[in-house]
Amino acid sequence: MGKTDYTEVLRPDFWKSDRPRAEEFPKHIVAIEPGKRISIPLKIRYYDEILRGHPLTISVGYETEPTFAKRYGTWSGSIRSKPVMVNVIE
Repeated sequence: MGKTDYTEVLRPDFWKSDRPRAEEFPKHIVAIEPGKRISIPLKIRYYDEILRGHPLTISVGYETEPTFAKRYGTWSGSIRSKPVMVNVIE
């Protein structure tokens, strides 16, 4: 991955801080129908001023581990978006 590539992989079972209690997880599980799309808000904060005006390739993913899936009755696996190229403006 180069300096102008950014990949974010989100996981419901990984928290750096402020992890919700395990019993709160089920009320936040969302089912997505086959063929439907979702949007994941994403703000990239670490790019330098030097990248402003240059293209940036962004890819986003979502994954769950088998242990999490078994505990909460969800699927286990990984999905990735197609990479999208944008220009850095801020």
